[in-house]
Amino acid sequence: MKTLPNGRSKQDEERAFLNVCHRTQNRRPRAEEVLIEESFFDASARPEEDVWAAFYKKVWNGPTGELNGAQICSAIRDHLAGVQGHDCCYCGQALLG
Repeated sequence: MKTLPNGRSKQDEERAFLNVCHRTQNRRPRAEEVLIEESFFDASARPEEDVWAAFYKKVWNGPTGELNGAQICSAIRDHLAGVQGHDCCYCGQALLG
């Protein structure tokens, strides 16, 4: 199992994110499916190009309605901000709200 900084495991971090992977709770199961379909947790399965712009604009349909990449990206930002103590992981400056 891969270990992340501060002794966190990759699997635990993925599960923690999937618990909040969409701001709307009833859409989280579909967001989890989308992230798995898009190989979000497996960088080796993704093309070697910047896929974020296309992911941000993409739309999926599900039993609870439309889900789009912008909503998932927003949840990712919120999750990472909390994990990083609301500081930039590169420069250490406070993240803007």
